[in-house]
Amino acid sequence: MFIFILNLILSFGVSYAGTRTAGQVKTELKEGVFTATVKDGFHINEKAPNLVTVDGTMIKASKLTAREAQFTGLPKTFKTGTVSLYVCDDAVTFCETSVLDLKTGAETLPVAAVAKPEKKGKRKKGKDEEAGKGKVNKHGFYEDEYAVALAEAKASKKLLLVDFSARWCPGCVRLEMETFPTESFKKLTGDYIKVRVDVDRFENSVLVEKYMIKGIPALVVITPEQEEVSRIIDYQPMDTMTQFFGSVAADPVPIRELSDKAREKNPEVLLRLGKRLLSAGRYGEALEALKQIKPTPPELLTAQVNAYPKDAKVLKAAIKEEPKSARSLAWRASLAGLTDRYEEKLKIRNEGVELSDELLASPEKLKESVKYEDVGEFADFEALLVAMSRAELIEASGASGAEVDAAWKKTAQVVSGLSIPPKNLGVAMRQLIVLTKAKEYQPADKLARRLVKADPKNPELQRRRLRLLYELKDFDGAVKLGKKVIADSYGRNEIWAAETVAKAYVQTGKKKEARDFIDGYLSRAEMDWPNMKESRKTFEELRQKVPNG
Repeated sequence: MFIFILNLILSFGVSYAGTRTAGQVKTELKEGVFTATVKDGFHINEKAPNLVTVDGTMIKASKLTAREAQFTGLPKTFKTGTVSLYVCDDAVTFCETSVLDLKTGAETLPVAAVAKPEKKGKRKKGKDEEAGKGKVNKHGFYEDEYAVALAEAKASKKLLLVDFSARWCPGCVRLEMETFPTESFKKLTGDYIKVRVDVDRFENSVLVEKYMIKGIPALVVITPEQEEVSRIIDYQPMDTMTQFFGSVAADPVPIRELSDKAREKNPEVLLRLGKRLLSAGRYGEALEALKQIKPTPPELLTAQVNAYPKDAKVLKAAIKEEPKSARSLAWRASLAGLTDRYEEKLKIRNEGVELSDELLASPEKLKESVKYEDVGEFADFEALLVAMSRAELIEASGASGAEVDAAWKKTAQVVSGLSIPPKNLGVAMRQLIVLTKAKEYQPADKLARRLVKADPKNPELQRRRLRLLYELKDFDGAVKLGKKVIADSYGRNEIWAAETVAKAYVQTGKKKEARDFIDGYLSRAEMDWPNMKESRKTFEELRQKVPNG
């Protein structure tokens, strides 16, 4: 499975529950100052990202102790506001994120409800709306309005379909452009309340953690009680989508209830449970369910490898069982990364490279190699999957920089030989990534400009072109474009774009502008989030290159 693995925005190893600390925080909002005080027996984790979010802007605490958090300088009027506090009991037997409404202090859902769903008639559909408006986009998904969608699901007693995605994700783009607009998808999901959750928005981090989203895109079906029924990950062809929603319609019970049914050892129930647990990333549980089925289902091998990704014996056994499968290339890459012996790394690499070249040379063998592979976003472009796996295996084997560059150049050659229709923007974005990794910046920029011309309002394409301008040493051009990109970005995307702009500023020699820009980002509340550590380090290192004076 080739999906984008996320650096979870909250990395404390707990899930949002919203019940154990309910009522344990006393709040007051007065003259632009919000104060939260925890009751006896509880404390605030001062090292966690305790924040106020007002109309999308994050504000750090001006005062923070184990018992009190104070936020100053808040606007007198605002549309939406939430407070995220990381609250623990004094015995540290549990900790959880407590999400409060800024105005009332009441415990709320991870994403604040800012508009009520219409009571009668159909929801109005139109152009894509900005997040925070409580409206639906042209495909019928609420945009980052989980609480609104959940309220409607509860009122209508319908299942909720949550699309976890991001603008930079090629698989997400394929869904957006190739699947969601189709009549088939609309018919399959007509009875669902749908909501899109952008994983790059910091305020959505609690939802990402709650549903253990490890890769995107992920379409998660949940009940109005917020229990997961099933999920489908990565871009999938329509026949796979049809099978998925058909299976949910036939058995719409939560995984918890399906687990109870599986105690009767019915093979069909065990297989349904195993598949759902596998998609949910609960690999150990999936393994326990699937290994009870005879004959052994192909999903068992996937569960074993994912349950024990750093067990060389498990990886070797999987490769031995499927020596010619496309997914064995990824297993070989993992195995190469586990050994320190150069001779063994070289053997693993050579076997994998020989296999990938064999598959790329034969359409028949390529088709057979993906029989048990969930190719996801690479559907209809399996050669690209194998070519990328080949390059990633060479990287994992500890090859020299020149060998890695040559591997990605070969991947770029494979991509250039593919016929990618304009509608396949997701695949074209993947092509752009490959050209960039191959350091073929001129062809990549040419492709980026062509894609931008076809879709000028796409901020993600502009962000990718920003990186290319920097690599082409057009630093002034990068700064100019970067300002526009930043204005159209948010969350992690904004920070990543800002890193490139900061690097370009330093290269231009405009020290004052560079200092002001870098200092502005180092003071941002978002830079204190756990998965922003590398970005903060980058900004701090760049700041050292433009000292005061």
